[in-house]
Amino acid sequence: QDQAFRGYPRMELSPPNFLDWQRAGASFTAMGAYTAWSSNLLGAGEPLRADGARVTGTLFAVLGVSPALGRTLTTADDRLDAQATLVISHALWT
Repeated sequence: QDQAFRGYPRMELSPPNFLDWQRAGASFTAMGAYTAWSSNLLGAGEPLRADGARVTGTLFAVLGVSPALGRTLTTADDRLDAQATLVISHALWT
């Protein structure tokens, strides 16, 4: 099936299709999704390029991982009116 959607021209699952699969799916207890993302971090000193991913609030639970400190994302973080939330690696933190 063609998964084409604005900005998703190839074999990627479009966001609307992911949401449909998540709502209608009965084969899995949960689903998560991600897309690669990077940004420049600015502050004191030289800018730092940070590579990461934008993920759904369910991804950490699906993978069975938890943070060393703080919290991971939840489905509440997926809401359009939710405050931006960031999970960083230990390496970036230090």
